[in-house]
Amino acid sequence: MVALDCRFFREQIVFESYEELDAGAKTSLEAHLQRCRACEQFQVDIDEVQQALDQLTEIDRPIDIEALHRAILS
Repeated sequence: MVALDCRFFREQIVFESYEELDAGAKTSLEAHLQRCRACEQFQVDIDEVQQALDQLTEIDRPIDIEALHRAILS
């Protein structure tokens, strides 16, 4: 089970991956990551997912949102 402070810091890891943390929050996150190997691994995992997504190519054709919505609901 993930501790409450780890839940908070995992949210911070996601925000940091989008460069949305201020300097104070980054410092706090870095201090937590020094103590918590589980959150450190979570950060590595998030970074790997982002790298994989960055390597995907753009879709060649437009997406039919209505057809996609119908398919999800069926």
